[in-house]
Amino acid sequence: MKWEYTLVSFGNTSGDLAISMNVIQAITTRLDKVGLEGWELVSVDNGLAYFKRPLRSRAEDEIMKHFDTTRSSLV
Repeated sequence: MKWEYTLVSFGNTSGDLAISMNVIQAITTRLDKVGLEGWELVSVDNGLAYFKRPLRSRAEDEIMKHFDTTRSSLV
């Protein structure tokens, strides 16, 4: 199986114990969106989340674009 990878940066929070709820919510929302797109979390290091998913065909990408558009119009 072939994989594709992506990184999501959410800032370096390792030394900041007083992270606001707004920041936590923003990070959670970004990571949830990536998960809904089929990405699987591999690792987190220094404010970077590393994700992978099986390499998709062009047709699958077009289907997902339509799904994302439909889902966002329902919210």
